[in-house]
Amino acid sequence: MKADAESKERAILETELNERKRAAEEIQRRLEFEETIAKVSSRFVGISDLDIAIRDSLADIGVLSRASRSYLFLLNGENKTMDNIQDWYAAGVNQPINKLKIISYELYPEWVNKLNNGKLFTSRMFQKWLMLMPQKKC
Repeated sequence: MKADAESKERAILETELNERKRAAEEIQRRLEFEETIAKVSSRFVGISDLDIAIRDSLADIGVLSRASRSYLFLLNGENKTMDNIQDWYAAGVNQPINKLKIISYELYPEWVNKLNNGKLFTSRMFQKWLMLMPQKKC
């Protein structure tokens, strides 16, 4: 019986330690998020080079979200095209030959709808999209 009680106590302590560890990780993650938002926001105050500010911000967002890449698209409603105007790739990630330039809305209406509604692409969704993109020959 004593061994049974000790086993239950150990299980309770283990559960409590795991919950505390998860809570600490969540607090750390929230702190990283807030620090990244502050860093990105401050870059655009008194900006001297917009391209550098965007590139560095995409890098920060990519690192925070543990992504291998991040992109910024400009939607052109008049021409019904979208254009990848900035991107960031983690170290060791191959950049696509086709730079996602001037893509017709008609090719990917679901992506345009997501972008117009302020939605993000998941890595799986975007990977599928990249595989469908025609590659330029060198």
